Amino acid sequence: MFRKLSVVSYLEVMKLPGVARPAVGVAVASLPIGALSLAMLLLVKESIRGYAAAGVVVGALALGTGLGILTQGRLMDRFGQPRVLITAVLLQTPALLGFVLTLRAGGALWLPALLAFVAGACEPQVGGALRALWPDLAPARLRPTAMAWSSLLLEAPVLAGPLLLAPALALVGAAGAVVCCGGCFAVGALLLATSRPARSWRAGPRGEVGLLGALASPAVRLLTAVAAVVGAVAGFTQFSAAALANAAGAPARATLLYAALSAGGLIGAAAYGARRWPGSATRRLALMLTGLTAATLATLAVAIAGLTAAPFAVTTRDLRGPGGVTAGLAGLGGGLLGCGLMLGPLMVACFSMVAEHIPPGTEVGGFTTLTAASLAANAAATAVAGVLTDAGGPAAPLLVGGLVAITAATLLRMPGARDHVEVQR
Repeated sequence: MFRKLSVVSYLEVMKLPGVARPAVGVAVASLPIGALSLAMLLLVKESIRGYAAAGVVVGALALGTGLGILTQGRLMDRFGQPRVLITAVLLQTPALLGFVLTLRAGGALWLPALLAFVAGACEPQVGGALRALWPDLAPARLRPTAMAWSSLLLEAPVLAGPLLLAPALALVGAAGAVVCCGGCFAVGALLLATSRPARSWRAGPRGEVGLLGALASPAVRLLTAVAAVVGAVAGFTQFSAAALANAAGAPARATLLYAALSAGGLIGAAAYGARRWPGSATRRLALMLTGLTAATLATLAVAIAGLTAAPFAVTTRDLRGPGGVTAGLAGLGGGLLGCGLMLGPLMVACFSMVAEHIPPGTEVGGFTTLTAASLAANAAATAVAGVLTDAGGPAAPLLVGGLVAITAATLLRMPGARDHVEVQR
């Protein structure tokens, strides 16, 4: 039987002993995630005066972040959360300060790029750390809501970070913004690392998992694949939104379309976490993937209608004034909101379900593996989407995203998948 949808479940989680401090730490440490790369890009452009150099630096940051996601979780499982998080802060803070100073001093690009890589690799992985604490902090009935809280505590600040970057740039410039990002990472990670739950947490006895770590579990592998599908569909959808806005002659509106997708994700994640969902776990995932397919194809239909008829005015040739563009992009925004309403719950469900199947001794690594898979698939889909857009137009990535989602939904309905992931009892 469903529990009534309300904020009561989230308030219950926040009132649990020991929750407030690590939760605040995660929120603070998540603020710079969406802002640091842009602040770095602007600082490089300002100092070296070249977008090519900025691209190298931002790419090094992203590469380091991916490596950090993969390694920090395993290190926390072996050495504990405080030691790894505090070490990450002690390495990242001087790397960011050195990054600013080397750019100010001029010289070769390789050093700031190397420091950007170190800063990314040492970005404190607070999300996986918090998720690993929930079995100790929350009773079983509240754990799905707690997992949803984790997503909200990460995603809401990530959205707010770029918005706060604008006043920071006006007040302290790009260099000061980079330093502020490092300060947020440090304060948030230290709040989490010094909390009682983090200090007392210990990974379970490590089993025979070998180099695969958490992926030794078939259920973790399956849920990691689902997380990768979610990341890929998000990548296709985001790229198509930007391409459609650009084709409409209103590239700045792409930020509004991204906001609609993100808002849908937050609303969907919050709604999913406020209830306990009965029935088959794989059936639930398959239904959400089917819903994601429908939302993606609905957005595609809006885009195709705009590409073939005014007053949507997606092509500059058909442009008939700002009203047509606004109306058409509003329709796209509605479709992207629907996509987000499915994407958010899918990731929360994956994190909730994987918690039941992570092998002992790989708790944090299991959560960070899902995150890494989603981000890697998102990056790969974005690269592929560029090729698809050149070949088939700005709506083509939406079609491919829908096909990826429905294929995954079909595979999850197969008996073998149900045998692996039946977790939320």
